[in-house]
This record gives sequence, structure tokens and C-alpha cells, in this order.
Amino acid sequence: MTQDNEERYQKLEEILTRLEKLELHSQQKKSKLSEMLEVLEKLLLPLTLGILAFVTNKASVDISKDQFRLADKQSREQLERQKEENRTNVQQKYIELFYEDIKSDNPKTQIKALSLLTLMDLEVGKKIADWVNTLKSTTPEVRKEAAIVSTDINKFGRLNTYKINIYPENNKQNLLEAANQIKTKLIEYGFRTEQIDVKQETESFFERLGKPKGYEIRYDLGNEEEEAKKLESILKEVYPSQNFIKLPIGSNSRNSMSIFIG
Repeated sequence: MTQDNEERYQKLEEILTRLEKLELHSQQKKSKLSEMLEVLEKLLLPLTLGILAFVTNKASVDISKDQFRLADKQSREQLERQKEENRTNVQQKYIELFYEDIKSDNPKTQIKALSLLTLMDLEVGKKIADWVNTLKSTTPEVRKEAAIVSTDINKFGRLNTYKINIYPENNKQNLLEAANQIKTKLIEYGFRTEQIDVKQETESFFERLGKPKGYEIRYDLGNEEEEAKKLESILKEVYPSQNFIKLPIGSNSRNSMSIFIG
């Protein structure tokens, strides 16, 4: 073998050796990469499943919230419809009773019938009172009473049949004086004396019912919104130095409303 051939052979051997090393190194890198990918796959799979579960659960919660809101809205709408139906039925009964009595030839019975008008829808009650006031077939006494009822509906709403209790917190002297001033102003406005009462209660009473944070009109939620609004309007007129806040409560105190002062 010539020297040139030997040199070429040696170079070839070196090249092949380097190729083998490169291939081995490449295989090792591929092996490490595969291992890394396999580890990443094992780590990412639970994470992916967790994210999927979270997203699915959140979607379910959102759907549940939407369903709850829809059911709550439908329930409230149904309750409002029932209340409106009940009001309509009650008003129809009052109107039937009123016409039975107003057709009577007895003026006392007719005057008694007029008292039912304050229990009806205020607009309807006032229209009927004004109509009775124009009837020539009724006595002057009955027509006069109809005019009074019409005026009272305008002035008091349904509060004409209400008892209004005023509670000064812990009988503090300045609040007690304010309570008596409010009572005086309401009587001057036209309320009967027996309708307005100043109550002096103990501290435990206010702790149990909630201490007032100012001048509060407390009323039965769902049944006395109109009456509370009317009382607020009257108080704003007769006692403008204070701002009265309407506060709905859960208790049902029929034909009674409270003013808490603190």
C-alpha cells in the first residue's frame, strides 16, 4: 500500500469514527429529548385535566347561577301577580259591599259605606266618593261625608286608618322633645290625637329591634310601601328640619307604622 493510500485510509477512518460519535451523540440527545417530552407529558396531563375540570366546573356553576337567577325572577314575578290578583279580588269585594249599602235608603248605612272607600285603591275610592257627592238622590249629610272622604283620601291616603307610634331612642331628652314636636305637627296636619303616640322604651327594646341611625319610618315590606311613602311626604311637609328615611322591616304590624328617632 502506497503512502498516499495509507493517508487516505487513515483520514477515512477518522471521518467514520467522527460520524459514529455524532450518531451516538445524536441518539443520546434524542433519547434525552424523548425522556424530557415523556416527563413533560406526565406533568402536563394532570394539569390539563385539572384546567379542563375547572373550566367545566366553572361553566356548570355559571349555568347554575343563571338558572337560580331565572327561577328567582320567575318566583318574584309570580308572587307579584298573586299579590295583584289578591288586591283586585279584595277591591272587588269592597266595591260590592259599598254598592249594597249605598243603595240603602238609610243615610247612616250610606255613610258607613263611604268608610269602605279608604280601604280601596286610592284613585278608585276618590272617584267613587266624588261621584256620591254629586248624587241628588242622597241627603246633604251623606254628600258632605262623601266630600270629607274624598279630601281625606287626598290628604292621608290609607294613613287615616293607621296608628303611628314614635320611638325616641333610650328616652334621650332631645329626642323625646323631637318626638313630641312631630306628634304635635301631625295632629295639626289633621291626624286624630289618638292616632299618634310617643312610646318610651328601654335600651333592650332598641337593641332587639335595631337602634335607629337617624329619623326612620319603619314599615312592613311588601304591604305598606304606599303608606310609608305618604307618611314620608307628610313629614317632609310638617317637619322639614329632618330627613326621614324609609326602612322596610319583616314584621307585619297591621294598620300601624313606626317612626324611630336616634
